[in-house]
Amino acid sequence: MVLMACVESEHHTLPLAALTAALGTYRIPVRMLGAATPTQSLVRAVRDVRPAAVVLWSQRPDTAGLRVIQALLPFPLRLLTAGPGWPAAGLESVEYLSGLRHALTVLAGTPGGPGDPGGPGDPGGSGGDGGPGSGDDPDAPPQEPGQPSSPNQQQTPAGQDQRPATPSSPTRRYPPFPTETFRSLQ
Repeated sequence: MVLMACVESEHHTLPLAALTAALGTYRIPVRMLGAATPTQSLVRAVRDVRPAAVVLWSQRPDTAGLRVIQALLPFPLRLLTAGPGWPAAGLESVEYLSGLRHALTVLAGTPGGPGDPGGPGDPGGSGGDGGPGSGDDPDAPPQEPGQPSSPNQQQTPAGQDQRPATPSSPTRRYPPFPTETFRSLQ
């Protein structure tokens, strides 16, 4: 479990949301506390959740305070800082994440991101079920609908998915919207 939070007075949550989504592709559980998390609340969350790592985001140097780091040092976890507000070096017992790719390397143990060799979406990598674009070769010529894209693939009627859809599948298909319901909503 990775716990993520913006430090007090920090409201820039989008970078943590992007990291949360990227870690989700590796099926790494994340709990994001959000913007302007008070230090006392963060300490309580760490005590209750017992995460393996905590990522603290700071966009500006005036929001990156050492008080929050000192409050988390007694806990047995990996303490990580991210964002341009933190110094890139010099904080004892703290690792600075220089970007998304570095964060994925540190937290997921992989050098790549989605679509990179070894990342989710790489058919030969450890990325699990693939994800969007899995098995697609961007340099391959376009295929006619219903034609197999490889010699081992069976031909299926146009418009049909060639693999079963699962609840987490990005190609999940929903049944058509009932016409009677649509008319009653007009």
